[in-house]
Amino acid sequence: MNNQTIYWLWIQHVLGYASSKITMLMSKYTFAEDFYRASFEEKLLCGCFTEKHYDKLKDTSLNNCSKLIAYCKKNNIDIITPGDAVYPDRLKTIKAPPAALFVKGDTKCLSAKMCIAVIGTRQATPSGYSAALSLTKELCQNGAVIISGGAKGIDTAAHRAAIDNNGKTVCVLGHGHARCSYNKNAQLISSHERYGAVVSEYVPFELPSKNTYPLRDRLISGLSDGVAVIESGETGGTMITVKAAESQNRTLFAYRFPDKSHISEGTALLITKGVVPVSSGNDIIGYYNNNSNNSGADKENESLIKAKESYFKGLNKSINRGYSVNFSIDEKLRKTPEEQLEAFFKAHPNVKREHLTLGVVLKADKKADEYKIETIDNKKKQKIKTNDLNTAEQEAAVNDFPKTENKPLPDDLSSEAVKVYEVLSKVPVSVDKIVELTGLSIKSVNSALTELELEDLAQGVEGRRYSTK
Repeated sequence: MNNQTIYWLWIQHVLGYASSKITMLMSKYTFAEDFYRASFEEKLLCGCFTEKHYDKLKDTSLNNCSKLIAYCKKNNIDIITPGDAVYPDRLKTIKAPPAALFVKGDTKCLSAKMCIAVIGTRQATPSGYSAALSLTKELCQNGAVIISGGAKGIDTAAHRAAIDNNGKTVCVLGHGHARCSYNKNAQLISSHERYGAVVSEYVPFELPSKNTYPLRDRLISGLSDGVAVIESGETGGTMITVKAAESQNRTLFAYRFPDKSHISEGTALLITKGVVPVSSGNDIIGYYNNNSNNSGADKENESLIKAKESYFKGLNKSINRGYSVNFSIDEKLRKTPEEQLEAFFKAHPNVKREHLTLGVVLKADKKADEYKIETIDNKKKQKIKTNDLNTAEQEAAVNDFPKTENKPLPDDLSSEAVKVYEVLSKVPVSVDKIVELTGLSIKSVNSALTELELEDLAQGVEGRRYSTK
């Protein structure tokens, strides 16, 4: 982390994840701060932004980035950006390099002399799992760092073999560090901090989704010199990584079982397409030893320049549709409680039930089709014992649960975050329920929850539910 980190985080926030425009910025600006301070006209001329970005540029400050840096320092998360010496050179060659990497553990192993990705299906067969163990063991014995995705099956075998054989392994997450509880391999992932590193492109509170994993897959191959596929179907996450590796000109290896009946459809298809077949980790090491004296560096650079961009164009389409970094801070002045109530009335003209907000209850008068405001006497109101309620009952009790001892809200909290905080209490409530109560979109709610978590005002619990801290 250096004095340019905050500006790279700002760039990530504006451009979104996996933006191919990062390469353009890296080539035109020595320091991210120079780009930040450039005029909007200059930003347009560099080709990174269009006029559609104007509102986001105007409304995005460094304040949220400062809070993110403070959170990461507190939680021992290193932030690596292209301005850092430890930023992996391998990632600088891919079409959509990350503007920031959030790392727990040994950052140096990301730039090891040899990094090999070992990947495959979550539904690994006993033969596939055993093959991953033995191949990884031999790679570690030759000093290779093992890269994988922390999933069940082949990924798990690769990580465990590296740890058991005193090797180094890097787990690339498909979500933020604070969301590891959503991963069934959470305990294994936490051990990577001692035996290598846990890496994520995503801000700490980014939730896993169908979008996050395909973007993550390009980093598994991007951090590696070569990618070894043990078992795979013809489609799925493994093949997304394979496509990324092909676009990045990484060497692909397909495991060839001694018993041909065990070979999977995906690896068989790769071998027929000319992928290097291997039956051990030593085969992979031998491949690199045999090619180390070849003058292939120039050819590699040339092919990198001419690499197919279709895969990344597909990724960027999802980003252009609005998938971007999931935290936001606006500069709007906070409304008074009275103004917030009026805004709530305006946003919910047809609500026919009670809503709690900032210590007052809104009661619907069905005959008059209007609402009355009554003050809650928290001393007289009987408290609900939430520990005795099941999840469904807790959901039903949210509207009646009094909010007490709320923390003072920061002056720069966004209006969406304030609105979400108003409906939170000590009773955990689901994201869907928050969407229903606030009238906000799912994207706005997730962004607001991230902001509240960074401010230590809210916390996530099992089952994608949230409560006040």
